[in-house]
Amino acid sequence: MSLDKIFNPKSIAVIGASHKEGKIGNILFSNLLTYKGKVYPVNIEGGHILGRKVYKSVKEIKEKVDLVVIVVPKQVVFPVMVECGQKGVKNVVIISAGFGESGDKEADRKLKEIIKKYKIRLVGPNVVGVYNSHINLDATFMPAGAFARPKKGKVSVLSQSGTITAILMERFFNDRIGLSKFISYGNALDINEVEILEYFEKDPETDVICMYLEEVKNGKKFVEFLKKHKKPLIVLKAGIGKKGQEAVVSHTGSLAGDSKIYDGIFKQFGVIQAEGINEMILYTKGLQVKPYKEAFIITNGGGYGVLLADDFERQGIKFYDLTIKEKEQLKKKFNKVGMSYKNPLDLLGDSDVDSYLKALDVLKKKKNVLFVFVFIGQVGAVTLAKLTKFMGVVKKHKINCVFLDTDDEQVDFIEDHGIASFNLPESLAKGISIRKK
Repeated sequence: MSLDKIFNPKSIAVIGASHKEGKIGNILFSNLLTYKGKVYPVNIEGGHILGRKVYKSVKEIKEKVDLVVIVVPKQVVFPVMVECGQKGVKNVVIISAGFGESGDKEADRKLKEIIKKYKIRLVGPNVVGVYNSHINLDATFMPAGAFARPKKGKVSVLSQSGTITAILMERFFNDRIGLSKFISYGNALDINEVEILEYFEKDPETDVICMYLEEVKNGKKFVEFLKKHKKPLIVLKAGIGKKGQEAVVSHTGSLAGDSKIYDGIFKQFGVIQAEGINEMILYTKGLQVKPYKEAFIITNGGGYGVLLADDFERQGIKFYDLTIKEKEQLKKKFNKVGMSYKNPLDLLGDSDVDSYLKALDVLKKKKNVLFVFVFIGQVGAVTLAKLTKFMGVVKKHKINCVFLDTDDEQVDFIEDHGIASFNLPESLAKGISIRKK
């Protein structure tokens, strides 16, 4: 069954929507006020929440409800789930915790009985929620004031951990990565990682998939998916050490599995394995560049050029060597004292955007070369007006490039044009290393 009603519902009921500001049920309902579909608050107390009529039971809602989000104490979840079944609801997200992850296997058994009886698809329990930037679906309990939402984009995230989901949201915002969808699937009593991966693989609004994984529910189906997946998949596998595996058991009630087995499977089927959150972010940004064989650095800061060269060698990135003819052409164009014509090409500190364009005029037709533009914005010679001209040349000649820039305004401008920008040499080198041929 498709997960489309979970990611693209036309109507949502929040059971446990709270009148009290700061409560999870209040935060979650508040986050849904900009959602493009219908939202129904449900609370046994009735009344009104944020100007909306409150229903005492989901069964009081006359209209069809595509998705229910439950945020009530564990002991109340079971009767509420039965009401959802009686109402004909087919998709439920349970935010509430205290089930199998805390050792209550009987609670898991009860939930499974209910969803089987009423043919309900379940996300959770023990999750942060579901998010779809394209329809303003923010069915999470992350306060908007505390957690900034990333811009809309083509990267989708699935995570067993709600905390990791929240951290990734924040990092996506800070690093200007466009988010399409995310789902925290917690204990995965019903809907598991394979179904979500298959959905994202077919989703036209997803180009890259990021995954935080503690354990796999169905190893056979997971491997079957990996064999046929086409979209880039970045996985952060947790629970690789003894203590980490013990923590996984107490976190989601699952077994983490042998890390060597996962390593082998990931390498065999082209999965990009991140060793931490920062690496996942860098690889996600690095996927914005096209595959390349060699790199060519053009900089207005010699020190950054040197550091990049060192970091490229560490990452096994090959350098493009200028031909004798290209060196002569560059000398004629620049004729600068103290300028050396090699890779990295140091344009010196007084250079502006026109200097980069001069260099590109000689090299723009190179194939399989990634151009690394280092803009030290503090010099003041790089303006947005000139950057606009520069981007026109990049687009016209389909130049494969990436930027190293520390000026926030410039970085926003560059990223808005769909080109990745990093703020540290080592970060850039690590990020683009996954695209080398």
